Amino acid sequence: MSSAPISLQIATALASALAQISVAAGYFNDVRGASIDFVNFGKADQFPQIVVAEESANITDSNAQAAYIDSVYVCTGFVPSSVVGAISAAHRLRDDMLTACGRIARNKKVFEVDGTQLVREFQLIGPMEIHIAPDAQDFVQAVVRVSISHTRLFTT
Repeated sequence: MSSAPISLQIATALASALAQISVAAGYFNDVRGASIDFVNFGKADQFPQIVVAEESANITDSNAQAAYIDSVYVCTGFVPSSVVGAISAAHRLRDDMLTACGRIARNKKVFEVDGTQLVREFQLIGPMEIHIAPDAQDFVQAVVRVSISHTRLFTT
């Protein structure tokens, strides 16, 4: 059994998959980093960067053995607003994240740990966004959301 909660394993796997976005793989961008942790960007950081966070989670059913959980994960890409064409760059980054998530939906192997599939269902959902965040005005953000269903088994 893993030492991390399933929700953390899923977020980590999603961030790891998004970190693979590169021009060589057919995307518009070379992503410079993807993380599940809050990021304080510095002057030396390269962009674009992506942060993955669980936005909400709901138990849809449960019994003595397991809970069935539907979670929404938000993938937020960051492009410095000082870059010429930052809005266009954010649109390209959002398209890259959509393409990567579509590939994940077709092949959920990224969510396989020790031969066990963590995810029952994976799908893109709305809303998608491009905006300058009030709390991070130095950046244009590209936002994609995914819905992920998984089972949380109860152990003794």
